[in-house]
Formats: sequence, C-alpha cells, structure tokens
Amino acid sequence: MYHDILKQIRSASGSTKKVSLLASAKDDLILRTIIQYAYDPFMHFYVTKTSKDGCGTCTILSAYDACIGFLNACHNRRISGDQAKQSLEALRKILTKEDFDIIKLILKKDLRFGMAIKSINQAWPGFITDFGVMLASSFENLTKPMYMSLKIDGLRGRLKGTFFTRNGHKIHGLDHLLDQIPEHFRHLDGELKIDGIDFDSGSGQIRSHGPVTSCKYNVFDLPDYIGPFKKRYELLQEIIPQCGPDIILVKHVLVSNQEKV
Repeated sequence: MYHDILKQIRSASGSTKKVSLLASAKDDLILRTIIQYAYDPFMHFYVTKTSKDGCGTCTILSAYDACIGFLNACHNRRISGDQAKQSLEALRKILTKEDFDIIKLILKKDLRFGMAIKSINQAWPGFITDFGVMLASSFENLTKPMYMSLKIDGLRGRLKGTFFTRNGHKIHGLDHLLDQIPEHFRHLDGELKIDGIDFDSGSGQIRSHGPVTSCKYNVFDLPDYIGPFKKRYELLQEIIPQCGPDIILVKHVLVSNQEKV
C-alpha cells in the first residue's frame, strides 16, 4: 500500500504534481509517520543497514507497532549493536519485500520518492523542521558593513534543547554545558571546543558520546530569533553573562571594507 503511494509520487511528472499528490494524503497518519521518521533531522537510528529483502507476509500497516517500536528503540538507543541487528532481522522475516524496503529507506533517511524537506513542507506546511545552519560565504559577495569574528576551530554545535551537530546528529556527554545554560536560553549556535588540543582530537572526544567536561561552548548566534544579526548579538550580550563559565560569547566587530579586516 505505502510502497504504491510512494511509487506514484515518485513517478509523477514535476514537483507541482508530487506536492499535490502528497497534499491529498495529509490525513493518512501512517504515511505521515513514515515520512517524518525518514526526514526529521532529529531522528537517527544508529543501526547497520541490510541489503537483504523482506520475506514475510505482513505490511507496515498490519505490523505497525512492531515497525515503530523497532525504530523508536533504535532512535532512543534502547537497543543498539547486535541487538538492533537481531531486531532488524526479525522485522525482515515478517514484512513483505516492498514494506521492508520502506524500513530500509527510513534507516537511510531518504525515501527516494522525488521529494525533499522543502517540497514536503509545501504539501504539509511546517511538517518537518529544517535543520538549517549558517555557513560561510565569500567575503567579496557579502553586503558591507557587516559583523566579523575570529574562526573558532571547533565542532559545530547547534543547541535546540540539547546539542546537535550541523547535520542534526545528537551530541551526548555535554550535560555540564546544559547545566550552565538556563532552559529558556537553549536555542543557540556556536562551536564546541576543547582548549589545548587539535581539532581532530577534540572533535573525536566530543563525538565519543562520553562525558567531555573539558569542552567549552563558544556561542556566536541566536538563530531562532527573527531579526537582524545586530539585534541577535545584542541579545547574546545579555544572555551569555547569565550562563556558566564554560559558555563563551564569540566577540564580533563591525567592518565596512577589506582594509578593516
């Protein structure tokens, strides 16, 4: 059933038709769950993919609790490693080839049906949170005057309640930083850095998922605040002093030309 729906959307000519087909299925809660799990940037499953085909008779609809239970357990790390592989194998044995193919695509975070987050949100407004981060641009192409700061050679850390990488992967082991930031301020952007060691070593420690109490958070933006950077920076100057000593505001200066850089 859902394999056919995704195939129909994939085969549709043009993005307008694809959006229209998906919009017509807005009340299908299981389809919405399939798409959410595949494209939500905050959902990851940490399980080795399999190339084997499903060999059972159940569909995602008839085995919904088993499918969602497996995905949730992987996402929440209740199962991992060999246990996750065994659970995936058990799911493979009960699902049809077409429905197990959907589970494999969810694990790959791409249903391959010709739509991305932007077009999904056109069909279902606001359905998927787009995990966008500010990236560097050519100095020559930017409007001046503008704010400039020194580059912090750390791991990008987006704080949305907890820490995530630039690609939306949750970062564990930074409770000491969360404890230093009031809960209502936990929507920041910056660089996670361990002083005194190189980038590769620091990044490896931070990504290890173990406690990294030597890590500091260098904050340079307030991305969820709608307004010019000047105002966001002024707000950060008020917010960061209310945080702990390992939360550091990255200093910005206003420059108007190349000579001032």
